[in-house]
Formats: sequence, structure tokens, C-alpha cells
Amino acid sequence: MPLIPTDASKNPSPRLKVVLRWLEALTDTHDVNALASLLTDDYTHSNVPRSIGFPPYFDRASFLAHAEKTLIYVLHEYKYSVLEVVETEDRVVVHAYADIVTSTGHAFESEIMILAHVVSQPDGEYKIRYWKEFLDTKMMADDYYPELKRMEEVAKQSA
Repeated sequence: MPLIPTDASKNPSPRLKVVLRWLEALTDTHDVNALASLLTDDYTHSNVPRSIGFPPYFDRASFLAHAEKTLIYVLHEYKYSVLEVVETEDRVVVHAYADIVTSTGHAFESEIMILAHVVSQPDGEYKIRYWKEFLDTKMMADDYYPELKRMEEVAKQSA
């Protein structure tokens, strides 16, 4: 399991559990169907700050396509610690730190803040309607974008 237990992740609320399941589906099991099952139909995803160059937001379909095409490979091995959690009735804020190894073997570290809008469903389950991720800008410049280039080169060599 990629989650390294900390006091902040012990005894998670139902809302935090769905956020942790989102992270597990993307970074541990690489299961896009499991990820999709945690999202509302009107899910949106944004990465900030805007200066990192991502689109302003992804809708549900475009985020799942991005996860399947890119993220599961960049986040091939992902071990993270939840440093702090702040919750309200419908929001979960998570501060986390991760050690990552990509599918090409490149290792790096990242620190993120996640703001998830988690909503109760008629069946009593919780799903995520909105995910805003504050990304580590140094990691994006030094590791993420260079890794995308490495992945392209590997794909070209394999073709």
C-alpha cells in the first residue's frame, strides 16, 4: 500500500476514506475504473498554480483519460504520507509528501496540498465532485516535465 500511516491518516472519516481511495486507485492499483467510481458525473479537477501550464481544469472524462494515458505511468511507484488533514462538512484538505518512481525508473519527491469537495450520495456513499491540487512547482519543473519527455523517447524507441 502506498500510504505510509501517520497520525493524520489514522481513523479516517468517511470523507477522508474516499480521498484516500482516490489516491490508491491512481497511485497504487492504477485502476482507472475504480478511480471513476469515486467521482460524481459533474467532477472537475484542477491543478494549481496556473503557472505550471496545465489546462484550467479537466472535466471527468478528460481527467480519467489523462490519468490512464499519463499519470499512472508517472506515478508508477508512489509512497506518500499524509501530514495534515482539515475537514469540514463537505471538504477535505490534505497536505501530503510523496516519494515517487516513474515507469522509466526516475525517482523524485513531491509535496502537495489537495482540496477535495466530497459529497454524500443518495445511497449514503461519498463521491468526489471537485479536486484541486496545489502542486510542487519545483518538482514539476525539475522532474515531471522532463519525465514526460523521457517517456516520449522510450515510446519512440519501442515503436
